[in-house]
Amino acid sequence: MTKTKRRLMMGLALCMSAISVMPLAACGKDELPPEAKNRTVVKYHYGFDGDTKAVYEKAIATYNETQGVTDNVWITGKPYAGKTDNNLESKLANPRRECEYNIIHLNDNQFKDYSTKGYLLSLDSYMTDELKTRLDIENIPESHLNRARLTPELVKTDVNSAGYYLAGKGAQQLGLPVQNDIHILYYNATAMKTAGINIISCEESKLDTEYPKLQPHGYAEYLADASHPAPFEGATASTNEAGDSVYKVFNNRIPMSWEENRLLSRLLINQGGLNPNTGAKYGYCSEWWFYYGFSVGGDCVGWDESKDEYTFTIMDKNPNWLATDTLKINDNTYYAGDVLLHEDATIINTNSAKKAELESKLHRFPSQYDAILEFVRLSQGTGAQSDTGVYGYGIAQDPDEPRTAAFTSGKNTPLLVEGLDQAISFSTTNLDWDMAPVCQWREYKGGSTYMTDGSDSNYAKDAFAKEHLKVIGKEYDGVVYTGELDKAANGTPFVGRSTSSGSSITMAVPKNSDKTAYEASVKFMAWMAGPEGQKILMESNAMIPNQPSLGMADEYVNSDKRVCDNQWALAYQFQGIDLGDYDYFQSQTWINNWSDVFNKQVRKGTRTLSSFISYVAPGSGGRTIQQIADANLEAMNIYMCGR
Repeated sequence: MTKTKRRLMMGLALCMSAISVMPLAACGKDELPPEAKNRTVVKYHYGFDGDTKAVYEKAIATYNETQGVTDNVWITGKPYAGKTDNNLESKLANPRRECEYNIIHLNDNQFKDYSTKGYLLSLDSYMTDELKTRLDIENIPESHLNRARLTPELVKTDVNSAGYYLAGKGAQQLGLPVQNDIHILYYNATAMKTAGINIISCEESKLDTEYPKLQPHGYAEYLADASHPAPFEGATASTNEAGDSVYKVFNNRIPMSWEENRLLSRLLINQGGLNPNTGAKYGYCSEWWFYYGFSVGGDCVGWDESKDEYTFTIMDKNPNWLATDTLKINDNTYYAGDVLLHEDATIINTNSAKKAELESKLHRFPSQYDAILEFVRLSQGTGAQSDTGVYGYGIAQDPDEPRTAAFTSGKNTPLLVEGLDQAISFSTTNLDWDMAPVCQWREYKGGSTYMTDGSDSNYAKDAFAKEHLKVIGKEYDGVVYTGELDKAANGTPFVGRSTSSGSSITMAVPKNSDKTAYEASVKFMAWMAGPEGQKILMESNAMIPNQPSLGMADEYVNSDKRVCDNQWALAYQFQGIDLGDYDYFQSQTWINNWSDVFNKQVRKGTRTLSSFISYVAPGSGGRTIQQIADANLEAMNIYMCGR
C-alpha cells in the first residue's frame, strides 16, 4: 500500500470513529464543536455584501447558543460573496443527488424560476402555530410574504391550455424573506437649506400634536406676513418662485404629492444646489416609474379574464378607483382607503350596472396612462412632446447619466430615488443628505396648484413655468387655501398607496436536500426571519427588518448605527414594498423588447407615448410594442394573485 493510500485510510478511520460522537462528519474544516453533539446539523448557504457577513455570523452564533438549544438544531454557515449564487441550479436540479445545503438564499427571479421547476420545499406543513408566532407573521407586510409564495403545479383552464402557476396571495409558502432592499428618496439637505426650505421630521399621525399649524404635505409653502407668523418655532421665511413671502416646509416623513415633487424639483433647479447663483442642472432623478402607477392602482400588466392571460397595460386610460367604504368585488373585500386591483377596477369600468351599484363607495383616481405620462414628463425637455399636445417638465436627469455621482457631487440632482444599497457609499461622502418616502398621489381641497396665466392645465408648451403651488393661508378666487386633504363625506382621504419597489432575498429549503433536516431548517428560518434574527441583521444598516413594528421602534429608528437621521422613512416605506416589473416572473426577458424603446426614446423626449405603444420595431415581424409585450407576457406562465 502506498503512503498516499495509507494516509487516506487512516484519515477515513479517524472520521469514522468520530461519527459516534458527532452528528455529521467531524474532521477537517467541517469539524463541529461539542455543543453540536446530538443536534440536527443544518447547512445555511447565505450571501453577504459589505458588512452583512458579520451580522449573519452573529445571528447564527446567537441562534446556536439560544433557540437552537431548545430546537435541538445546530447551524453551520456556508457563506459566499455577493447577494446571489448563480451556480445553485446544478445542485438543485438532480433529484437523485442530495444538495449539500439545507437552506439557500434566492433573489426574486431565482425564487420564481426554481419554484416552477419544483426545486423548493413547501413550508406550509412545517409552519406550526408556534413557528408563526416566532416569525411574527401577522406583522410582516402581506406583499412581502407574497413574494415567496407559489404553488408549483400548473393550473389548466382547459385541456388545450398550457396552464399557469399561481403565485402570491393564497399560494404555497416556499420561502421566507430574510433581507430586502427598497427604493427610497434621497435628498440633498444643503440644497434644501440654500433654497430657504425648513426641514422637519414628523409622521402624519403626529402632526396635530407636534406641528398643529401644519397640514399633511411632503412639501408646502405657508404665507408669511403680519397675520401669518411662523407655523412652528425656528421656521424662517423666504421668497418663493411666484414672489410671495412664505415659510417653505419639507416634511421628510410624509410623501410628497406628484405636484409637490415636480415643483420642489424645479425650485431646487432655480435656487438650490451648492451654487445658488446658477442652481442645479436637474432637480430630480428616478430610474423607476412603479411608485407612480402603484399609488393610483395602475401597473404595466393586467389580467385579461377573457383571454386568461396578462396584457401590457402601461397605456391603460381607464380610471383607477379608491374605495371610500367597505365593498366587495369578485372575492375581494375592500375597506375605506383601499385602492382597487386592476381586475376589479376593470369590472367597474366595463359593467355599468356594477358601477352604478358601487359608485357611491368609490372615488375616481388617475389612470395608469396618467401615471406614466406624469413620470415621463419629468425627464423630457419643456419643448419635447410627451404625447400629443402634452409637453415635458424638464426637471429630471436622464437616469442613463451618472446619477449617483451627480447627487453626491452636491451640484446636481438634489432629489434622487435609489436603492438602500447606495446609502453606505453615500455615507462616505461629505454631502449633507437624508431620506424621505417616494411621492404618492394625494388630493387637496381646491387643488394644490394654480396657473399664473389663468389656464387650468400645464400641458401646453412652456406652460409648466406658469404653474405654482398654492400658498397655504393665501386667497385664490375669493377662497383661502387651507392645504387640507380632500376627503369623502365619511372622512376617507383621497390618498393613494405609498408604495415603492424593492428587491428581496428569500430563504428556501431545497427539496433534494437532507429530508431529515427539513423540520430543523424551517425552525431556524422562522427565527431568522422573525424579530430575534431581524434585530441582529438590522445592525448592518443594509437591512430593513421584516416587521414594521420593529422597524418603527426606537431601537432601529434611532440606532447608533443608523445609516441616516431619518431611518424611519425606510421602515415606513417598507410597509408598502412591492415588486418591480423585472421581478414579476421567472425571467426578466419579457421586458427586453419594449424597455429600451421606452427608456432610450420616450424618456428622452424623442418619442411620444402614443407612438411608443404603436411603434413597429425593426426585426419584430411587423408587430407593435403592444403586440410584442403581450406575446412576451403569454410566455410567462405565472399568475400573480392579487395583482
